[in-house]
Amino acid sequence: MLALPPLATWPRVDGRVPGARRARDALGRRPAILDGELVCFADDGSPDFERLRSRLRSTGQAALRASASAPATFLAFDLLHLDERPTLGLPYSVRRELLQELELEGSAWRTPRNFVGQ
Repeated sequence: MLALPPLATWPRVDGRVPGARRARDALGRRPAILDGELVCFADDGSPDFERLRSRLRSTGQAALRASASAPATFLAFDLLHLDERPTLGLPYSVRRELLQELELEGSAWRTPRNFVGQ
């Protein structure tokens, strides 16, 4: 699980993943804990874990250069807390609706479509 960390840790996160603060700012004043994954994509659109590993090792100016050549995207899959209330007691379909309502779509984060299995 990857949740947006407490505000006190944002300088550390921003140093490795430029743009992380923009994802947090997209929530406005709504405190939330999201479950998702940070991904770098290969040229063919598939996840590239080596590219992500390389990105997470860099900081400062190197992280800025790496973000240009290997942009990272946070994919939000679930909403665990919203407005200081736990949501895990709600059905997943309701949590997904709430997550979609947050409209988290940007250059460094998105909420991918979910597919309900049978």
